[in-house]
Amino acid sequence: MGFREQIRAHPQFAQSAAVVVTLSSIIALFLESRPARPPAVKAFFTTDDGKTLFVDSSDRVPPFDHAGQPAVMAYVFTCDGGKTQWVGYLSKYSDQDRQTIESGKLGDANVRPPRLVKLPGSQTWASESDRGVMASLIPHCPDGQSSDNIRPVAP
Repeated sequence: MGFREQIRAHPQFAQSAAVVVTLSSIIALFLESRPARPPAVKAFFTTDDGKTLFVDSSDRVPPFDHAGQPAVMAYVFTCDGGKTQWVGYLSKYSDQDRQTIESGKLGDANVRPPRLVKLPGSQTWASESDRGVMASLIPHCPDGQSSDNIRPVAP
């Protein structure tokens, strides 16, 4: 018995197969037409005041636990195209602000609260909303090179 005879002999099977093929095509078209998900952006983090670094998703809200230690974001810079790199400053959120961000209760504007920032080696965290604090965090080349060459380093 040929294909056409099979379809005539079993019309319900043929209809079911047609529905499955149609739905599969619609689902495939839907999945292909969705915008591509942007690649995850990475960032540097540290648990030891910038002495060592690790890379994780920039979506992480610091401080977060990393191997039993609180991890904060590290901002890395270079003056010589990446040969020499250093941590310019560190940032994190207060524990209360971190919990607010992670709970999704930021309010209608969905604006994150200001981060706390500090220089490596400093014991004092200050709000990034303080202009004087941010001015003190402007990186300078460690070996006296022109600050015109300073570039952030991406992980």
